[in-house]
Amino acid sequence: MAPAPVKRLFRNLMHFPMQNLRILLHDSAIHGTVWAMAKITGFHHTAIRSADFDSSVKFYTEVLGLVPKITWGEAPKRAVMIDAGDGNYVEIFERDAFESGESPILHFAFRTDDCAGMLENARDAGAEVTMETTEVTIASNQGPVPVRIAFFKGPDGEIIELFENSIL
Repeated sequence: MAPAPVKRLFRNLMHFPMQNLRILLHDSAIHGTVWAMAKITGFHHTAIRSADFDSSVKFYTEVLGLVPKITWGEAPKRAVMIDAGDGNYVEIFERDAFESGESPILHFAFRTDDCAGMLENARDAGAEVTMETTEVTIASNQGPVPVRIAFFKGPDGEIIELFENSIL
């Protein structure tokens, strides 16, 4: 993790004109360590809850032609990650019926190369962290799948997951 002065420096970089940023990074490379910043590397998944798990899975696989990647859990708490192509997934969680008017979308997730670093970026920007960076192993039908995840609220209250993993 970068020392506090470096974190403050990067936090304030958005106020630098681009030519100053290039000079700053060039100067840092000559005179000292340049700290790699965490970054979003793509979209990972949208998670939905389903009161009729089998029908939902059937719809996404048989109607839309998506392919299940991994499954885990047992009824009434099953889950599946369905491949939508290009490394993007629909994650379906089996849940009890929910109130009408409630969104079936639980959260969306961004793939990141540094879950903890990206969470710090969100926290530094004032985001409310709802789950600190946590290492989880999903006991899936494909064997153990280690992931590092964290959750926070976006500016409109949307739940955003950070997802770091080399398998999915």
